[in-house]
Amino acid sequence: LSYHKKRLSKKITSNTFVSNEEDLKMEVYKMLLKQDKEAIIIPEYSINNSRADYVSFKKDTIDTTIIEIKSSLDNFSRLEKQIKDYYTIANKIYLAIDIDLYNKLKKSKIVVPNYIGIFIFDNNKKQKLYKLNEAIYIKHDNDFQFIKSLSYTDIVEAFNGFKFSSKLSFDDKKKYMNNFIDKNILNNFAYKIVCNRYLFESDRRKSLYYKGDFKLALASSKDLSINRFNHNNTTKLNFSDYDINKNVLFDYYTNEIGRAHV
Repeated sequence: LSYHKKRLSKKITSNTFVSNEEDLKMEVYKMLLKQDKEAIIIPEYSINNSRADYVSFKKDTIDTTIIEIKSSLDNFSRLEKQIKDYYTIANKIYLAIDIDLYNKLKKSKIVVPNYIGIFIFDNNKKQKLYKLNEAIYIKHDNDFQFIKSLSYTDIVEAFNGFKFSSKLSFDDKKKYMNNFIDKNILNNFAYKIVCNRYLFESDRRKSLYYKGDFKLALASSKDLSINRFNHNNTTKLNFSDYDINKNVLFDYYTNEIGRAHV
């Protein structure tokens, strides 16, 4: 299997059941587009040691929805760990689950937190994916959950256009950001970078979907020839859009770092 999980529609072939995950993914993607067609929507998003099947980032404000898909042949061995990881950044978490597997879940000892929303996938119904219960909104008022997603390049380029930016090392800039930039501003900046990072891929998938190429719209980033670690297709973002004096690094450099060398 490639980076993106590949399975076929549910059927019986030589007495072997095959997962209905692709059908479920299509229904989830359609649902996310219907909820917010302007959102950044991508599959297989890594969070800590888990990989969310779908994540939707709202463009104009920090608001993240995560969908975990459990198809007919899945199990619950990682579910509790996945939910715990998703909770660190998500505002809403949904479980989109095959109806037969859901019946097994109800009989299991797995405890699904009450803030998890449930979508049921039933291939026998006209509306194949329907909401069983709504997710409870998760607040992250003091978590500043996206700051940790800032990469080396993000931090180095964050102060482009600021006086003395070129004089400071990565460690100096990171220290300044952590100690002197308001955490709400920093978290908002990091969220914008995450959205910007996946904008090209999200738009590419939407374009394929609206053209009727559903298979490619759900394909892996590799199959789409998209390198998620190459940000050449993204617009560079920095603190210029925020109300931050462009002399702050100069003041920091002369007062803090300069004093250390006296």
